[in-house]
Amino acid sequence: MDFLQPMQESYPEDFSCIIEQLIVLAAFHEHERGDELSSFFNVLCEDTYYEVMLEGAYSVFENTQIGKVEEDDGFEEIYQLSDPITTRFFSLCRRYEKLLKIKSEQNPFLQRVDTKVNRYLGNGMTYDSELRGHLKKPKSCRIIFRTSAEFRHNADVVLAFFDMLDFVQSETEDLEKALTALLEQRTEKIEERMAA
Repeated sequence: MDFLQPMQESYPEDFSCIIEQLIVLAAFHEHERGDELSSFFNVLCEDTYYEVMLEGAYSVFENTQIGKVEEDDGFEEIYQLSDPITTRFFSLCRRYEKLLKIKSEQNPFLQRVDTKVNRYLGNGMTYDSELRGHLKKPKSCRIIFRTSAEFRHNADVVLAFFDMLDFVQSETEDLEKALTALLEQRTEKIEERMAA
């Protein structure tokens, strides 16, 4: 997961830091989020890089809770990420599973999101992530992102958060269409039985 590799090889480090900050701020603008980051537009420099990335990581999801766990080599941070988009997705997953009488492991929408979370934010040297929660309580479902003491926020993580959120939004739209089709099929069957 290194969206910015070509850029990092092309420019001096201080210039790359400014470009990465602009890319992250543009992503916030595109997603109409992170108004608190707009103050950074006036002072983009190498010194503000980690501040922008840290604030960015806190601001992608509407609800970000951060906890710290003490480890032998320092503190591990645990981000619990949720958003109205993710809450709606998990709620629709529950309806889909109830309609089809299937388990979460059989839900292709949920499995695709789980795979995406693990692919984009799993198994890093200084971080990993997972989906956590129970669909009986969609509001309790979260994306968990854990970082080790050596972790430093960077543009790749912030952009991966946006990529995940966009993917969940896309899967939510597909899931809504699937649910509509299932409900239409059920209605047709009921109407056929009544007409017989």
